Amino acid sequence: MPGDSNSNLKINFHTAQLEHENYLTALRKHLPVICLPPLDNLPDSVFVEDTVVAIGKKAVITNPGHPSRKPEVDSIRVFLEDQLGMEVTDMRDSDTSAFCDGGDVLFTGRHLFVGISGGRTNREALRVFEEGLGVEAIPVPFRQGRGALHLKSITTHMDDRTLVVPNTDYGRSVFQTMADASGGAYSSSDALWLPEQAGLSCNVVALPKQRALLAQLVHEEDSQTRNLLQEAATERNLSIEFVPQGEAAKCDGALTCCSVLLDI
Repeated sequence: MPGDSNSNLKINFHTAQLEHENYLTALRKHLPVICLPPLDNLPDSVFVEDTVVAIGKKAVITNPGHPSRKPEVDSIRVFLEDQLGMEVTDMRDSDTSAFCDGGDVLFTGRHLFVGISGGRTNREALRVFEEGLGVEAIPVPFRQGRGALHLKSITTHMDDRTLVVPNTDYGRSVFQTMADASGGAYSSSDALWLPEQAGLSCNVVALPKQRALLAQLVHEEDSQTRNLLQEAATERNLSIEFVPQGEAAKCDGALTCCSVLLDI
């Protein structure tokens, strides 16, 4: 998993590179993509989502929870400030006790949910997001585990009303926490419930202005998950493209991990 050497699954570097290139190709069909130079001494930096949370022209540079990942954020801050002219708040400057991985932060367009596991993200990060982004940050306590490193390992969204959730006791518990904390803004009937074997296939990249989705299938042969995602996209008049991410999934990496979506 990112920033952790506990995974016993061997990653095929060539396949991982190919999958990443295919992901970038899929993104470029819908919006311009900027790739920063690789940080070869920081191999987890491919999971760039963890370094920043952005809404509009405002961004919060995170303070990643795992020590090995903390140096990843410096080049991101420089790029956002100097090249894009964004209004940047650095979590490290705002509150030295706050830490967060961006994979724990889900902005649906209506609500900013922040997964609080204690391992990668803590409650002190909430205040930094509220001050830096100007929106309420809603805490979502959850228990980390294999396949649930971050909040967005468990749930993402298709649009501003449809959460994508595994149909398990764990998934239902996280969903209910989010629904209750948002005053019932998300209903079970609107959610897309994927089967237990879907795992990280609940991780979907939503491109609302382009009316498009990118989705991953951890198991390519999982036709049930593919059909459910396809049907839900069609019902919502969204295009969908499936992008393999099997190598990243071996270390709890997922589709959203590999990009930061900016609306500037």
